[in-house]
Amino acid sequence: MRFRWITALLTLFVLMFAGLSSIAAQDLDPDLSPNYGTLYLGGTTRIGTVDLVSGGDVSIDSFLNNASDCNGWATSSPDVVIEITDDVESLAISFTADPNEVSADSTMVVNTGLMWLCEDDTNGLNPQITFNNVTAGTTYYVWVGSYHEGDYLAGELFAAVTLPVEPDITYPYAVVCIKNFTLAPVIYSYHWGSDPWETVTLEPSTQRWHAFEYPSGSRSSQDFYIRFDENFTSYEYYREYVLERHAAPSQTCDLGHTYEFQFIDDEQTRMDLFDLEP
Repeated sequence: MRFRWITALLTLFVLMFAGLSSIAAQDLDPDLSPNYGTLYLGGTTRIGTVDLVSGGDVSIDSFLNNASDCNGWATSSPDVVIEITDDVESLAISFTADPNEVSADSTMVVNTGLMWLCEDDTNGLNPQITFNNVTAGTTYYVWVGSYHEGDYLAGELFAAVTLPVEPDITYPYAVVCIKNFTLAPVIYSYHWGSDPWETVTLEPSTQRWHAFEYPSGSRSSQDFYIRFDENFTSYEYYREYVLERHAAPSQTCDLGHTYEFQFIDDEQTRMDLFDLEP
């Protein structure tokens, strides 16, 4: 894949060197009306397609002053203009020639108003260009060229945006719920992440929630650790677990991941913690 960034300053230098005071007829000109119209992408419109024919009489390599290592022929007018209406995580633009086009080899040039980008081989002999972290109001001028002079290739231009992923702020907590189904008070210790251990007593037939508030912009919580005396002998024998959490809208047991202390022997002298949502 040949992939080069060429700044608008380079283009200006080329024009000055040629002694031109305005864009010549054999240049790629973003100010001309697009051959196949404008796509508006962002928000609810994330994909756009345009059927078009590549090629033209402008030498891409000559226009870019041999600086791109990217060859081909296109029209002076951009084929498609893409307007970004909302901030997006990425914009991908590709062209795929009709499979009936034998040995089709196409090229793509994009101007952002600040720089030129040319690419001619990404998906086989078809081009694709991707931009990341695109802000609303950005305009992309797209030319689809043919690598060989005189080739005019029918195909489809495909453009798609990916919207930024935003955390679900309606569920700001990670919650664990502990129930006591034994007939005796259960003393257990717990902590989130690297916090110090805390000890609580859970009476029979009661429950207790433990919640972690997600940091701003995140949906990741610290691990929740619990340990308890399995046979009520002052931690001579104890168990320790890392428990699963559920995202929840509030600090209650309603939607938390629920566990329950239960006896595990007929004499009711030993207990364990059971996941009620295996």
